[in-house]
Amino acid sequence: MAIPQKQRYYIHGDRYELDHDRYYCAECDVFFDEAHFSSSHREDHFSRYVVAAKSINKNLKGSKEYFRPEFPTNLFS
Repeated sequence: MAIPQKQRYYIHGDRYELDHDRYYCAECDVFFDEAHFSSSHREDHFSRYVVAAKSINKNLKGSKEYFRPEFPTNLFS
């Protein structure tokens, strides 16, 4: 039986690994170009990133489905 591969977990502002011109918007749940992040959303973009970044290690600890690189490229870090 093959070991299932883990999926990459993205937080707000993470650069998409398959297209380096796109970044993940957590509110829209879509990858956009950088210009998208200059428009306002319900929550400030940087604040959304900070909340996700603070809790990511706890949320993914022991996950059998998801992983996150140690130093991912992010618009807000």
